[in-house]
Amino acid sequence: AVVSTQSGHYGRGSNEDSSFPVRLVVPSNMIGAIIGKEGKTIRRITDSTGARVDIHRKENAHSLKKEITVFGNSDTCNQAIAMILKIMQDERATLSKVDSPPSSPHPPVSL
Repeated sequence: AVVSTQSGHYGRGSNEDSSFPVRLVVPSNMIGAIIGKEGKTIRRITDSTGARVDIHRKENAHSLKKEITVFGNSDTCNQAIAMILKIMQDERATLSKVDSPPSSPHPPVSL
C-alpha cells in the first residue's frame, strides 16, 4: 500500500484502467477528520475498501471546500464514499456539541 500525506494520495496503486474517478466536494473543516491522526482514518478506508483516495488539500488552499477523488470500481468507490460520509456525519455531530452552549438543568430564574 502506498500512503503519502505530502501529495494527498492514499491507497493502493491499483490498475487505473479498471477504475474510474468519483469526485466529492467537502467542507474544508472535515478534511482532518477524514485523514485522521497520522493518516490512520484514510488508511483504514483504503485498506478496507481497496479504493484509492486523493485529497486535494493544496489546491485552493484558503477555500472553504476541498475536493476528494475516489478511484476504484463501483463497489470500492461506494464503500469508500459511504465511509467518508459516515466520518463527516460523526464529525459534524461532534462539532455541533462543541459549538452549542451546555444546557442548564434548571430554567433561568427571574427576580
